[in-house]
Amino acid sequence: MTDEGFVPTPAPFTDWMVSVLFTETPSKGDKLLLPGCGTGNFAAAVQRCCSFRGHPCPDIYAVEPNDDRADKFQTRFEEAGTPQQPEISEASAHQLKYVYPPDWSPSHEPTEMDITFLQNDFLTDPPRGQFEYIIANPPFVQYNNINKDKRERYAERFETATGRFNLYAPFVEQMCDRLTADGELVFILPEDFLFSTNANFRNRLREETIHYVRPLPEPVFPDHTVRTCMLHLSADGSLGLNSSFVLDTWHYTTEIKELLQGVNIGEDEVEEHVSDYLDRFEKLQHKILARRQTQGREGGYSTLDDPRIETETQTDLGNWA
Repeated sequence: MTDEGFVPTPAPFTDWMVSVLFTETPSKGDKLLLPGCGTGNFAAAVQRCCSFRGHPCPDIYAVEPNDDRADKFQTRFEEAGTPQQPEISEASAHQLKYVYPPDWSPSHEPTEMDITFLQNDFLTDPPRGQFEYIIANPPFVQYNNINKDKRERYAERFETATGRFNLYAPFVEQMCDRLTADGELVFILPEDFLFSTNANFRNRLREETIHYVRPLPEPVFPDHTVRTCMLHLSADGSLGLNSSFVLDTWHYTTEIKELLQGVNIGEDEVEEHVSDYLDRFEKLQHKILARRQTQGREGGYSTLDDPRIETETQTDLGNWA
């Protein structure tokens, strides 16, 4: 992890995340925000997805403060306004079929992207307006490693920038605030956000509809020790599913294996990684159920029921704040 908290997200995980984000097909004129866009891995996945599925590409607003990454992003997508048919690997193609029926045939049409690039600090100078879609891997930066002046500015501006906050907290708050009333948000967090002392951050997430929290296999980010998860939120509260962190995983181990092979994990190692992942998932379930049984005293607790949860042994991650 860099001192700015930036870690690139690899394909085919970017393809899977974009597929989750676009479960509802975007319409022409929709806007997509890519905060902390880095060198453009998510933008490339959006391009592949729209080409592969043959649907309109939303107008993209990409934000990146770092000079080097900003230059690489702009160079990478300098021809994006011209219709292109991007190369799509077998691993990416498999993830881009997410939520589509088995007999569906991809379009793989040339696609163009309208990209507005902003070299700004997303927390202090975000793009104006609201967005139907947002996707990101927010920066993970411990409190002591955040510039003191910035810490003070963030603390004044964001409810989640409280105590010894991690930079991802105000970053995610800013993303939530930028969603339209029916907007969709997909992003990565360190797994320990579920147990941190920042109850304000969890409370902010609970204002949205939380579809699920899915732990990611550790080989996604092999050079880093932070265990991560992906969250899918909707701003539309009509589902009545806010207030719960629901743990989720892939339905079949073959899906995990395909993703791991997509990040170049050898066949001889895949089984061990899948076993480690499932063991970690089970332990995380027990850890969160234990939190429920103690009323979530470490971070607040809500007794609201979640209609997705039928028994205590299912994937409930606890309704604590």
